[in-house]
Amino acid sequence: MGWRDELSRELKEGVALVRSGDLTRPPPTARLRRVFHGAALVVGVLRTMWHHPATRQRYLQVVLPQAVAVMAAAVVFGPSLDRLPDTYSSGTGASRWEFTRGAAEFWATLYTTLCVVEWIVIALSRDFHDELSARASLLVGVPPEDSPEQPRVRLNLGWCFRKLKRRVQGMFIFAAGLPLLAVLLLVPELGDGLYSVAAAGWGFYWLATFTVGKTAYAWAEPSPRDPWFFRAWERTQAGTALLRWWLPNLFERIWRRVTGMAARPASLVERMPWESGGLALIRLLCGLPVVYLFIRPVIPVAAGYVLKEHGMLKAPQPAPP
Repeated sequence: MGWRDELSRELKEGVALVRSGDLTRPPPTARLRRVFHGAALVVGVLRTMWHHPATRQRYLQVVLPQAVAVMAAAVVFGPSLDRLPDTYSSGTGASRWEFTRGAAEFWATLYTTLCVVEWIVIALSRDFHDELSARASLLVGVPPEDSPEQPRVRLNLGWCFRKLKRRVQGMFIFAAGLPLLAVLLLVPELGDGLYSVAAAGWGFYWLATFTVGKTAYAWAEPSPRDPWFFRAWERTQAGTALLRWWLPNLFERIWRRVTGMAARPASLVERMPWESGGLALIRLLCGLPVVYLFIRPVIPVAAGYVLKEHGMLKAPQPAPP
């Protein structure tokens, strides 16, 4: 069997895995299927919740009102339909640009409004998502994380601060790696393309890291080893005299400080990269406003399930940073 036939078979089995939501772990050598397995865990947890009548009822009671609230608020506070061009002139280039700009402004404003309103809805009603996550964890055999006994609508300023802190940290972590990737721009002709691909891969890696970090278990690693990029930096620095002076050393100290406790989930992603990539991919595909509400309670459970499969489930930190 050639590599194309093998790839085709793996793709077919992977797609079937996602469609069925099978929670069975693929063989360690089936790397592509392990990627699909990471995505299939989200589907599998959702199917398990759906087949449990009480959990299904509670799930619909929580996410449907949230989705309706987000869409209703977007209609009230979002852009008016009058701003959306409904005619197209085939005349000059100026008229074409006017149409494109008007449509872009409308959809960008609508998307931003949906994101902001959805974040507010989640901030006020996250207790109910935690309750759903605890229910789903029990159904799939993952020890549940802390959840409120009586979920209610409330504004938890501590949680809001932690979420904001993690967003800012994520931006700084991503930006910290870009100066090193900029070396690729020196490659003749291919530099721009290589840099774009590397930056996209760097961003996806951290998306996978923070997706796994959705479960508090990912932050419980007591003494994680340095992530791969720090080890690569140290090897390069040891063999390059130009990197052994105060400015590169200062850069490394700032880089390590910015990364901080994110090294904990990063060390876990390094040990299960294929499943982590699948989880990140499903989060990316389902990250649209309103759609995200339906999978948000499931992602921590799926991430915890992967850690359980790999024997890396440890006591969770009470409040991940």
